[in-house]
Amino acid sequence: MVDLTLLKREIKGKACFPGAAGSRAKKSGRGASSRDSKRSRSGDLLWSLPPPPEGGNDRNRRLEGVGRKLRPTGEAVMFQSTSLRPPYSQIVILDPKARVEVPDWKKGASFVATDTCILFACLAEIDGETQFTLGSVSEVNPGFPPIFEGELKTPNHQIALETVEGDSVLGAQTNRPVTIVRIWSNRAKEPDKVIVGID
Repeated sequence: MVDLTLLKREIKGKACFPGAAGSRAKKSGRGASSRDSKRSRSGDLLWSLPPPPEGGNDRNRRLEGVGRKLRPTGEAVMFQSTSLRPPYSQIVILDPKARVEVPDWKKGASFVATDTCILFACLAEIDGETQFTLGSVSEVNPGFPPIFEGELKTPNHQIALETVEGDSVLGAQTNRPVTIVRIWSNRAKEPDKVIVGID
């Protein structure tokens, strides 16, 4: 177990997402038609999130606020969303006030997790921004199976998305000391859209 204040040092000492810290060529075929065809699906949150505006004071973050999705009934559902280039191309999901056990990163993995901390890989930092969304499962479920589903200890009834350097990205209150977390992404490797749903 490590104290939260040591999270930055602990994660930096582990093998990070391959290619996150250096230059790498984009694979040919990225943006394939199979993905593009999904963009037309009505109601798919992964493809209906509002685009981040140009500008902003933080070079790594371009949007932080609340987005909106419409249910078939026309009812508006609110959720938090932000776009940034996370250092080391990873996002950390945890109770920000709890002691956590940081998982060892596995080469080629999309995520690794313990019962107190989830590390999730995203688009390589040099390749662009990743859009992150946080909300209850009922609000953000895009309608297909999540890439991750598991329990996370949240003894302080809080859950947060942070960079590996400890900077806050998004956060929410939870109802229980153990929170069910589901994560969706628009592709298994190097996603640029990640949704975190909590129960």
